[in-house]
Amino acid sequence: MNTISKAKSLSRSLLYRVAWESQCKPLLHLNSIKTGLGTERTLDKLFGSFDNEEYAQKFVELYDGYYMQSLLAGNRTIKVFQLSEEKFETIQNAYAGATPTEGVDTEFFPYYIDEERADELGRDTKLTKVMQVYEKTYFFFSTNRSITEKNDLNANVYGDNPEIVEFLKKFSKVTAFTEQSRQYIDIVCLNAKDNTIELRLDTSSAVAAKDISLLFRSVQEAFIDLLPERLDFAVFVDSRNFFPLVKGLCASEACRVVELSFTTDDGYIHHERDRNGSRGGDVRTGEFHKGGVEKCEINPYRISARWKGSFTAELEYEYEMSLNASVRELSETGGGHLSHAIVSMCPCEKDLDALLDILKTPNELSETA
Repeated sequence: MNTISKAKSLSRSLLYRVAWESQCKPLLHLNSIKTGLGTERTLDKLFGSFDNEEYAQKFVELYDGYYMQSLLAGNRTIKVFQLSEEKFETIQNAYAGATPTEGVDTEFFPYYIDEERADELGRDTKLTKVMQVYEKTYFFFSTNRSITEKNDLNANVYGDNPEIVEFLKKFSKVTAFTEQSRQYIDIVCLNAKDNTIELRLDTSSAVAAKDISLLFRSVQEAFIDLLPERLDFAVFVDSRNFFPLVKGLCASEACRVVELSFTTDDGYIHHERDRNGSRGGDVRTGEFHKGGVEKCEINPYRISARWKGSFTAELEYEYEMSLNASVRELSETGGGHLSHAIVSMCPCEKDLDALLDILKTPNELSETA
């Protein structure tokens, strides 16, 4: 891959994985890179600039590190499996020789495959890369999934095409649905620091909740199938239960709660939302919520919380974690169960590590997250 092709693949992948308005756009402006209306117009501008190989090389030098961080983190749905030290070492040794077969995915890695070549990647989950960084061993898996994308068409984006603008202005709202094949890059991470296996499912585009379990199973099976002979014990058994963490996050001062679902002693179900970042919105500080909590006990079962992070001292952002359990879990004998957490807008692995620390130690909420 030459410098110009690398810059194009990097820019496409970066804009795909990093939240546009709140993170990627300011990150580009940090180095005085001009952006357009939305990601597509910005890519058009960048691709034109990449005809200058020196500019393309500078872009790669500036943003390749940011992209690699977003690939390890970004929008991920997480499961964590705890193993004994002995079993973890057995797995590490067994998978030490795992290597990917060459294909279109290995040709483009660490970047995403060009969309026009996505069909060259099969529907089966395939090992693309194995990478070791300190105590972590990452197994990157690629698969081609079809998704239906829903986009609201904005006339302002088509300012240079009067016919489209005139057509869209006839309607109060126009929504387009497109069926699209796209590469997803899932990660199995062996973390020797605490003898855990972290499954980091790629949810950069909309993934239906009903498909999450199926996708996790697909990655687990692909990982198991890398060995010519199965181990004498099951690998994906002891999954961490994140449900007890819902109540802990609700009481934590280290984050701001932007969504909360709970029941009250009188049996009512309530749902509150406040994502007003400019005012530091937190559902727990609302007058309605404070007044209600003073009168009765609440039982939270679903929560979304945000923490602050930063690219530089001047460029801050927020990243989010959601624990979306069902209200039925509140009445389960022995307590409810939730096996996965949804992480979004998390562009740096240090932030994901902070969230993983919380998920792995639900009784000791990290004050640094």
